[in-house]
Amino acid sequence: MRTSNHDKGVFEYVIDKHSLTVKDHFEGVTGVLGWSALRSKS
Repeated sequence: MRTSNHDKGVFEYVIDKHSLTVKDHFEGVTGVLGWSALRSKS
């Protein structure tokens, strides 16, 4: 998967008792995968 052409974005998702729902991209934020809190780029 590292060299495949796939969507490299980070998505919001919801897990409930019956399903996993993939929602929209996270856009305009930094620190999504790091230890810092989410904040806007501006």
